[in-house]
Amino acid sequence: MPTFVLPEAGSQLVASTLSPLTMQMESLNSDQMASKAQQIWAMLDDMAENDPAAYQKFIDQQMKEGRDNMTLPEPHMCVLVTMCTKPPKKLYINFCSWKRVPEPKSPQDPVPVTGIPITHEESQEGSFALTSVAFNPQVLEEYGRNAKNPVDGDTLIQLALDYIEAQCNVKVHRTYTVLSKDILFKGDFDHVRLQFKNVFKRKEPSSGEGREQEDVLGSIDTENLLHQILNISGSQKISDKKTVNSVLQKNKDKKLIEEIKDIKLTTPKYSLETVNMRTEKHLVLKVELCNVNSVSQCELDISEDDVFLLVPGLYELKVKLPNCINDESAKAKFCKKTSTLTVTMPFKY
Repeated sequence: MPTFVLPEAGSQLVASTLSPLTMQMESLNSDQMASKAQQIWAMLDDMAENDPAAYQKFIDQQMKEGRDNMTLPEPHMCVLVTMCTKPPKKLYINFCSWKRVPEPKSPQDPVPVTGIPITHEESQEGSFALTSVAFNPQVLEEYGRNAKNPVDGDTLIQLALDYIEAQCNVKVHRTYTVLSKDILFKGDFDHVRLQFKNVFKRKEPSSGEGREQEDVLGSIDTENLLHQILNISGSQKISDKKTVNSVLQKNKDKKLIEEIKDIKLTTPKYSLETVNMRTEKHLVLKVELCNVNSVSQCELDISEDDVFLLVPGLYELKVKLPNCINDESAKAKFCKKTSTLTVTMPFKY
């Protein structure tokens, strides 16, 4: 996992990326996964029967972690720097607070950080560049806008600049301006959130179409999950095979996993057209999503030749695009009044 060290000598604050390409994931085959699942379900079944209080504690803990994984990034502050280009160009950096980004394990460990690609925008004042980075809320509380020590605040910003330079292959000047509290972010923050959701996606190797599926900071750590169950229930270490086997033997005749029938999802109404915007051609996809109230309900994957939209429990849509588009510059907006999602995608030349 790559690490970015600050230029200050002796500094302890370094960053580790959370790029899906560098995440370490368990490589278990289907038989191993089935065995692990059987162990987990058996242990939970035994706990629920013999220690309901411990079972409830475990469920509450997993629910809290699940809620944290479902939260969206929140704006914390916006920093303005200048890119080393000819001519120089303004770069706005949104610093976001996100519970999905873990805390550093110790003061000596790297600080996890993730980000999204740089986009180029136009405004009445001229063109500028835009990107966003996300840290755990505890990191921003200590090192962010309200850091007690100004040196700590500068350390965090310099660390973010190191990350952006390495990930986006750009150079920026190290002088910066922290925008006022009235300007916590630049750009369309709904679009920023959608881009961050794509950070934790990985390719599904068995799929011929290469459809992506969400990966919550790596795959499930089944061994750690079994440890949690045993620790909460007061049992011995997971390496004690007698403990596991005794529970499995006790529950071998019980139905541990119940088949859940697939819910048939509806294909929503949509339109796709080519629109001229300034000097570029764009594909504009409009999707009618009745009973959808927020963009956070939508899972959107955009590639250069297709768009996949999933609203769990409601809609599923896959659209093959007639032209290749620049997926990194695509933008999505959701209108609550009409429950319509609009995706704007510039042609790839």
